Amino acid sequence: DGNGNSVLRILKVSDLNKGHIYCNIRNIVGNLTTEVLVRVHSNLAPLWPSLAIICEILIVLAVMYVVNKKSTSI
Repeated sequence: DGNGNSVLRILKVSDLNKGHIYCNIRNIVGNLTTEVLVRVHSNLAPLWPSLAIICEILIVLAVMYVVNKKSTSI
């Protein structure tokens, strides 16, 4: 990256890229092996909580409608 750091870039990420990546580092100081866990999330991941809230609201509205319908028919 120009600052003495190494950067791994994965372009066009897919589920095939997830898993453990092992990095072997060697320099004049010595050797080091480290492990990094790569997780891949869907672009739709932030959407799921919103969809769950909308579904909960629809269920509550449906229950309120049914209860109101039964109470007005008595």
